[in-house]
Amino acid sequence: MEHISKENALPSAYQDEIERLLYSMDFPWFANHEHFLNTNTYSLGFTHLALNDGPDLPRGTTASNYFNQLLPIWYAMGDVLGQELGKLLRLRCGLLVPSGSSNQIISNVDTVDGGDEAHIDFLCPHWTGLYYVNDSDGDTVVYNETKPSDEYTVLTTSTPKKGKMFIFNGKHYHSSSKPKEGYSRCVLTFNFTTV
Repeated sequence: MEHISKENALPSAYQDEIERLLYSMDFPWFANHEHFLNTNTYSLGFTHLALNDGPDLPRGTTASNYFNQLLPIWYAMGDVLGQELGKLLRLRCGLLVPSGSSNQIISNVDTVDGGDEAHIDFLCPHWTGLYYVNDSDGDTVVYNETKPSDEYTVLTTSTPKKGKMFIFNGKHYHSSSKPKEGYSRCVLTFNFTTV
């Protein structure tokens, strides 16, 4: 199995609680300005690393104050996959907002704020599980390729829908898209191993 999705994967009350938490004035978001060299594009978004232990650090070494409130989502991902969970490598909260694409802001670039380019999150075998916090446009695209390529072909796409989980084999290159119609795209990305 390369990918699976499930809508309303969490109870609706918990879906609402997560959305309120991430859109509250108390939740700490950090600006993330990236320049992608392969495509000469820039993207601005916001991120919060609730956990970033990677494969080497003991579990919970880098946990933020919000980690425990979000951890039950990972347990539900194990149920959706039907596999025993191993280690949670990273839990990244990501917030993308629509923006103009005026290339006049930064010279010598092809695109400003187009989303991100094809990538993998970790080199070790893992799963990438997305939990969509809100309804939005800005699809996640998963590619057939498992090695860097000059040309990527689409394996599948997933449109953000509140309460939806989308899990795929982390060996596949993937990318996110910025919203164009919605006010924001909020996604929790869980990178993890299974036993």
